[in-house]
Amino acid sequence: MDPYTFSQQPQPQQQPQIDHHESNEKLEKHFGKGVSRGLGVAATIMSKMGYREGSGLGAKEQGISRALQVQRTGRNVGLIVGEEKASAVFTSLSEEGGE
Repeated sequence: MDPYTFSQQPQPQQQPQIDHHESNEKLEKHFGKGVSRGLGVAATIMSKMGYREGSGLGAKEQGISRALQVQRTGRNVGLIVGEEKASAVFTSLSEEGGE
């Protein structure tokens, strides 16, 4: 018998059956989570800089306290949804006593 020939054809390896629905649920559940504390990368950085969940952004916590919600409208395009328009207060210099 020639040592370089095989008497049998190699059997193809069978791929394990994957439940894609279950794996997608697991992926969505853990998507964006950091390994160390269970937070996303941005949340980890923000917490290191002093942010506490529920408080506003900024030195005096006057900024937004909830993440913006985005509705995807195209491949790389989205609209901010579910956010009330901020009522901007403008004062002119003349109203403040300056010119």
